[in-house]
Amino acid sequence: MNQSTGSTYVQGPKGPEIQPSTVGANGPQGQDMFYARAGEPLKIKERTFADDYPSTRVPLKINHESNQGYIVNLREGVCGGVSIIESNAGTVRSNHYHKEDSHTLYVVSGALLYFERPIGQTRIDQPLLLTPGQMFFTPPLKEHAIVFLFDSTMISVSARQRDHSSHEADVVRVPYLNQEQVDWWYRWGRAHVSTMGSDVSKGYRKVEHHKSSK
Repeated sequence: MNQSTGSTYVQGPKGPEIQPSTVGANGPQGQDMFYARAGEPLKIKERTFADDYPSTRVPLKINHESNQGYIVNLREGVCGGVSIIESNAGTVRSNHYHKEDSHTLYVVSGALLYFERPIGQTRIDQPLLLTPGQMFFTPPLKEHAIVFLFDSTMISVSARQRDHSSHEADVVRVPYLNQEQVDWWYRWGRAHVSTMGSDVSKGYRKVEHHKSSK
């Protein structure tokens, strides 16, 4: 329990604690941001996903809980599109960056490795391992790739309109991971996940870790 906000934050299965958002006490949406130039009236600055998600791992909290169950909001604010993405084990997605768009991805089932780096960098750093019940954020102008360790289901929430033609117009393809690298990281990830318990390694859907401890 976060004493300052009274909110219960999520801990991923067998993973490090996800820290509360630093955006503000009112949750990820935080306060309205204001700006004004000399001689101009005060204006409300349009919020971006980057304002709401200051880090790659996105903290989740239980927004409502009763004897019926609980509700976790994946997005509290305007978005451009919501999609369900199904991916097969051993495959790679993305290998691109977005010129203007950004998105969060919530892992419903499976497990994946998320890679991210500045545009033009060639080094491949160790990726983030994401498992069911965790969400992560990709800003614009960051090369990224995802390797799926098991058949996986994700929910994508994007900042901009996400029909196929709009999406393709916004992305720039990059050679982040080739097939040999995908195969290597797939084996590495499967070996790593196997130490985390049978539920995760088999790609079972896990949502019970959202529940608050009372």
